[in-house]
Amino acid sequence: MLSSLTEKKEIQLTRGGHASTSPVWSPDGKLAAFLSARPAPKAKRDDEEGGDKDEPKTQVWLINPFGGEPWVLTQSPRDVRQCAWADADTIIYVAQEKIGQLESSSRKKRIPPRSSTMSRTSRPCVCGRSG
Repeated sequence: MLSSLTEKKEIQLTRGGHASTSPVWSPDGKLAAFLSARPAPKAKRDDEEGGDKDEPKTQVWLINPFGGEPWVLTQSPRDVRQCAWADADTIIYVAQEKIGQLESSSRKKRIPPRSSTMSRTSRPCVCGRSG
């Protein structure tokens, strides 16, 4: 929702049954980024043609708050967990990494990873805005 501080008015920016979370304004105030697992328009058409039926992953989406449909910015194979604007043209996001072999075998055996092994589950990525 976009709320006015001077009027009692709210405008719904996104629609549909998919959650939209973690909204952040661009530094210049022209766009808002948010996280959602909604299917991209192209992915929706692929499903109808018998394409990949996997659940969509959480991605970074952009929307112009003054009108128009949101568009997906990232195409991460893993869920995006956080995003932030570095400047008006660059977004930094964190996505879940695939579990490594050591972590996977440790979980199966219920053995904690060795203390000398540094375990990472997320990695930062940088994405420039296109359009």
